Amino acid sequence: SELLAATASVGDIKLPNPTFAARTGAPASIAVLLLVDTSDPARAPAIVKAREHIARLVNDAEPHLRFGLATFDRDLEMLAPIGSDIDSIVAAANTLSAKGRTTELYRNVVRALNLLSTATDEHKVLMVLSDGLAEDRAYFHADAIKAALDSRIAIYSIGYPRSVALSVGLQSLRRLADESGGRFTAADNKLNLPEAFFLESLRIPVHADHRF
Repeated sequence: SELLAATASVGDIKLPNPTFAARTGAPASIAVLLLVDTSDPARAPAIVKAREHIARLVNDAEPHLRFGLATFDRDLEMLAPIGSDIDSIVAAANTLSAKGRTTELYRNVVRALNLLSTATDEHKVLMVLSDGLAEDRAYFHADAIKAALDSRIAIYSIGYPRSVALSVGLQSLRRLADESGGRFTAADNKLNLPEAFFLESLRIPVHADHRF
């Protein structure tokens, strides 16, 4: 059936009538920037797993998802721009290694959001793969959330716990996701992701727009 009209109210207050736009039926394009934390050689096992997870994610994704790949430790490095073909993304992911010494999480999330905001896709998602441990001194959680909300970008975060003792760092990633309208997923103690992650992330729901 065809939707012809709709009204809404809160208590006695009638809300403005919504507007409707015709769609072709094709799914909206979504730019997804994968941002991988490559700090600290001790994180090498997580990087190995991240390579596998990225390869599966991009190979099984629907065609309206356009991927790019970047890494960060102290600085951000773009390895494959948004819209790169799948083989290029996988090849770039296979070069990932944990070689940095400093983790400037929030500064580089802000930088990634600014880069991603220039994409022409209808929707945009920043997917951060990290242990959530940050060593920023001038950039903070609030800076990252402001940048995400200003640019209307949802942050999807994937947490790879460094250890049981350091898994508290994953709370930072959860907050980035929760407060930007994204989704948080944690790997288990063997650094494996739940099967549901791949099923859900291949159908990224663009619900961040409901926050604006």
